Formats: sequence, structure tokens, C-alpha cells
Amino acid sequence: MAGEQFRVVEDLSTLPTERWKVVTQGEPALRLEVLISLVDQQTRPLPMKAFLLEDAQGIAAAGLCREIVQAADYSPLDGLMFGRLRKLCNSMHLSAKPYLSFHLPLGGAAALCVRAASAQDQHRWLTALMDGIEGYASQRGLGTAFMRIEEQTSEHAVLRERGYLETESLPTTVLVIEWQDIDGYVAHLRRSSSNAAQTVRSERTRARKQGVTIRPVPTDETNVMALYRLAHSHYIHKNGAEPAYTPDFFLRLAAALGEDLLIFEAQRNGSRTAMIGLVRSGELAWAAWLGFESNDRPADFTYFNLAYYALAEYAPTAGIRKLLYGNTTYDAKSRRGCRISPCTLFYRPHSQLMRSVVRLFFRIHRAWHRRKGT
Repeated sequence: MAGEQFRVVEDLSTLPTERWKVVTQGEPALRLEVLISLVDQQTRPLPMKAFLLEDAQGIAAAGLCREIVQAADYSPLDGLMFGRLRKLCNSMHLSAKPYLSFHLPLGGAAALCVRAASAQDQHRWLTALMDGIEGYASQRGLGTAFMRIEEQTSEHAVLRERGYLETESLPTTVLVIEWQDIDGYVAHLRRSSSNAAQTVRSERTRARKQGVTIRPVPTDETNVMALYRLAHSHYIHKNGAEPAYTPDFFLRLAAALGEDLLIFEAQRNGSRTAMIGLVRSGELAWAAWLGFESNDRPADFTYFNLAYYALAEYAPTAGIRKLLYGNTTYDAKSRRGCRISPCTLFYRPHSQLMRSVVRLFFRIHRAWHRRKGT
């Protein structure tokens, strides 16, 4: 379309900040401060590139990706498809590599976005953006993968139209703030489940009796590094691997975000036991990091009070209308008022051989996923 241009940005620090804010509105994980701090980590840089479709109004649509091409590059798709057989399959030249991974290393959100507009304009912009991305990938012999695209969106519709292989991806979760205080939150839960409302009351009471208190703390170097230490330890405990972030990333992010980096601390009888960190973007906040003292995990419901109840009480007074929680622990989140949004993984392999392999695998994966959900 005349007046629209496609371009590739290799250095995210050169992105036009105000125009980037417009196209990523409502996506805290896509804040430029988060991305640049992640890319520029001193000890573990994570290079990313941006694909932009621009017009006279600014950025109409954008995609962020990492190139997964080297043997040493971890491939999320290989992990999904082959599991423990990944290394064996890779030795047999069965791999999604090389490909462009449109998948944020923090939070796992899909790194594809479009400016707010009519459905027709969004469809046109995304189509033009995908033309550019696929042309870039084809010239370099790369596949393309969009790891978590929410259903009922323009991005989902365009990728499906373009004939990508697809399967179910991990859903995402959001808590929509529809109350003014903690009593309103409990009443909100009671409308769908009296048991859920009673659970909140009992878990808050149990925590208080155990001496648990929760409060926001300043985003100074001491608290930022405490959050890093606890989140790092918790991530390894849950995943058995190092996270994507380093201490340097946290310090850079705190300096860049200022008051939009929110940190809450849980103490038991005056001693810190857990922390949670959030990135705020206007009326949205993304719960990005959670951490606990590794040797201090009694059954006092600190997790639920820190991750849900304290934030449900704080959000209305701070003007936060949505809390983004990402994936995992769906039952716990649903019982505490979160909405679950289904997502799809879209993939176009770099070769016909991989297309045949992936088509078969995705068929099996979809059948397994649907049986699991019944």
C-alpha cells in the first residue's frame, strides 16, 4: 500500500520511543526499557531485531524476534516437539533451526503487535508486515515461529489465513480489576464461587496469624538486588535452569523504569521471605518476577497473599485496571478471579522435510492437548 514502508531494525536502541509506545500500548513486556535492558545485559546479552511497518502516523505494526540459528542456541520449538529426544533428533538433522522466533524471552508473550485501528486496517497492516518478514526469512533460508498468539485477535486471523502450521500454546491469564477495595474483590469472587471467596478470607487470616505482612518497597538498589536474588533462586528451583536475566539487567531496568517498576515485599515477623516485581504500563501491570527464600517456605499462604490478594487490594488505588499473570498454575489463578485466554503457536518451517515432521507432530500434540482438557 502506498505510503507504508517495511524496514528491519537491528539495534533496538534506535527505535522511535514515542512511536513504539503507541503500537505496544497495553503490552508491558514490550516496553522499550525492558527490551533494551535485556538486550544490553553485560554478562548475557540477548540480541533481538525488530520488523516494522510504518506510515505517516508512525508504526502501524511490528514484530520482535531472535534468530535461532546456531547449534548452541536454545530452540523452544525443539524442546516442545522432541522433549528429551531433542539432542538425538538434532543429531539426525531434525530441528526447527534455523528460524526467527517471535517469542519474548521474558514472560513468553508473542512479540507481534499492531496499532489500534479498525479491524480492516489492522488486517492490512499485519498482512504487509508478514509479507516483509516472510520475504526476509525466505532470502536467508529461515523458518518463522510465533509462539503464543491470543485467539480472537487480528494477529491470530492473519497468521491462520497465511497457512501456518498451528497447535495449541500455553494460555495466558489476566485479572481484570472490577472492585475498589479488598472487600469488593471478595464480593466479586463470591458471585461465581462462594468457596473461592471463603478461601481468600481464610488464607488472609492464616497469613496474619503467622505474622506475615506485605508492603510495596522503594525501587532502590538494595531492594532491586534482593528481588533479583530471590527471583533467580526461585526460577532455578522451578525450572532447573538459569533465567534469561542477570543482576545487570535488573539494575538497568530499575534506572530506566523508575516508579513503573513496582516491588512488593512479604515479611514474616520482621524478616523478608518473598518479593514480587511488576512492570507497569499505564493502567496495566505485568507480574514478571516472583521469588522466595529457598529455605523458608512454611504453609502460611504467603504466595497467594503476595501474588494475588495484596495486588488485588493495591491495584484500584493505584489506577491499575488489569494485572497480567502469564502462564502456569491456571487452576490457582482461575480460583482467584483470573480470566484464561487461549493461545496458538504458529510455525512455518524452513524446509519441506521439517514441514512434514511438524505437521504430524502438531496433529498429535493437538489431540493430546484436547484429551488433557476434557
